[in-house]
Amino acid sequence: MKRGFRVFALAGAVALALFAVPASAGDDHAASYLALGDSVPFGYNPLVSDPTNPDHFVGYPELLGERMDLGTVNASCPGETTMHFISTSGLDDSCGLFRSLAPLHVHYNGSQLEYAVAYLQSHPKTRLVTVMVSADDLNAFARLCGPDPACVVQDIQTMSIPSLATIFGTIRSLYQGPLVVVTYYARNNSPAEIQHVLQGDQLIAGVAAQFGARIADGFSAFRAAEGASFDPCAAGLLIRLPSGACDDHPSLRGQRVLAKAVQAQLDGERD
Repeated sequence: MKRGFRVFALAGAVALALFAVPASAGDDHAASYLALGDSVPFGYNPLVSDPTNPDHFVGYPELLGERMDLGTVNASCPGETTMHFISTSGLDDSCGLFRSLAPLHVHYNGSQLEYAVAYLQSHPKTRLVTVMVSADDLNAFARLCGPDPACVVQDIQTMSIPSLATIFGTIRSLYQGPLVVVTYYARNNSPAEIQHVLQGDQLIAGVAAQFGARIADGFSAFRAAEGASFDPCAAGLLIRLPSGACDDHPSLRGQRVLAKAVQAQLDGERD
């Protein structure tokens, strides 16, 4: 994740392909939890010395699965946009590049949505699906639009929002269990950053609500964990770099905060 973000009807059926579902996902317990999204749920960490071993990347899905005794299948991809999530020919940030250089937590050849469709069809007892995606859309739009904010806004309306609707709608067409959409946190306490994140999160939540998804509010979860500093870096929620600055991605503590935010939504659903 770097930063960023009228719902349209689903524009045709998503093309299906044959995928190799991990052997460990074959039993009912291991089929419990499907995590989807970008570098945050993937658990991306720029300090990992061996990115060819995906076990070195730990995101909130792994923590949540352990906390709730759920087998986790994490199909997330660093740099994933909503468009590339749907089709590997869609506008991408860096997911395609990452996949060409290092393995994901699970292997698939097509898009993340195609994998999700195949997985949910073959695992009808899946108990939880989480999605966190759209922040990387703005990076892709910035390359298209240059210094033209009106162009970026137009792309959000014509590409990001319809893509989110396609993602959530396709999942809902196959799966009626708990669907939790995780929204983004502020990387710092500047007013511009906070306004930007809140606007993006509101867009995501508005689309997700159309499909009965629950929202794990990443912004509020980080704010509560920051304490009086209102600074996610100082509070240890972001990965501390050797320079002393912080990366955009959550530290292990930050990932735990997001896992707790998802679990709180599930606990609320059972109340």
